[in-house]
Amino acid sequence: MILAIALLAASGCGGGGENDGTGGSSPATLSAELRYVRDGGFAGDHDELVIAPDGRAQVTRLRGRDASFELSREEIAKVAEAVAGAKLDELDPKSTSPKPVPDAFVYTVSYRGRKVETDDAAMPDSLAPLRQQLDLLVTKHTK
Repeated sequence: MILAIALLAASGCGGGGENDGTGGSSPATLSAELRYVRDGGFAGDHDELVIAPDGRAQVTRLRGRDASFELSREEIAKVAEAVAGAKLDELDPKSTSPKPVPDAFVYTVSYRGRKVETDDAAMPDSLAPLRQQLDLLVTKHTK
């Protein structure tokens, strides 16, 4: 019994709020507008997602349905954590392949005065989770 209580205490169960990975108990948030553009692909798509710090979002699509929506607190936290993990300040602003890749997507992420452009073939590992999270939001909210 004592061992079970000690294990629960060590694992963080049995109290406290959600940890956002920053040492606090409140969910991560965006401190500025986030702009994401996905261009190219086989069909020549152009999708643009803009997320305001308060969670209001707008998707504009060349093909498909445009949408305005509000992210849940959980969605905002996931995006904010992915932005932090992307380490945009450490990335080359033009992180693209040296030679054009046919039918590849080109992605542009702009946040807090920093703009990074990349493509499918040269995507930095730190940026991939953010791209995946933002693509998920575009798909979810434009069905």
